[in-house]
Amino acid sequence: MLHPAIDPTVHKRYAQAPTIRAVVHRINPPQDNLSNLPNHAHSEGVTCHRIRLIDKEVELGAPDSKAPEIIGQHIHNGVRGARAHAARWDFVIANLGPGNTAYRHTTGWIETLDARILPAMYCAKLEIDLSGIYEQEYLKLRTEFLNECQDIRITYKSLGASRSKKLKAEEKLKYKILLENFVTRLEEWESRALRDLAPSYTKDF
Repeated sequence: MLHPAIDPTVHKRYAQAPTIRAVVHRINPPQDNLSNLPNHAHSEGVTCHRIRLIDKEVELGAPDSKAPEIIGQHIHNGVRGARAHAARWDFVIANLGPGNTAYRHTTGWIETLDARILPAMYCAKLEIDLSGIYEQEYLKLRTEFLNECQDIRITYKSLGASRSKKLKAEEKLKYKILLENFVTRLEEWESRALRDLAPSYTKDF
């Protein structure tokens, strides 16, 4: 069932957009700039770059709008990356570089999702989700798990985990479980977000 905050007229147009775009593209093939990102890994820079591309490429009210494709691509790729990262947790944690910690790695990784999700939410707020309800849900989820990370860090620091292999291992396991729970909740959000914000994209995978 469509979320009441979502514009049903835009939702219907987005569902039809790929068919219309396919016809248009036979006449005038598009140039895809979505992967043309800055040559650095700083997520804030990448986020701003993607938002600039959205401003350039999304025509409000267009029947062949690229918006559902952009929204769907960023959400899906972001969550897919989350699943892959959680699956490689043990390997990554076992090979942390100097100065890195399970806490820093976990929080840093959650925050890098912004480079995918925030551009998608920016695009959604242009037409289909004017109130930004899905962005609010994402930010609430993000804050909840970052706070949990901080709670784990404070608890084990007070217990002296840095001086105990057993406590350090317990702390790492807590972060692993937290990350798995975060991915599960993120996937639930993804399912609803793609249904409501990018109806045509969900048909592609």
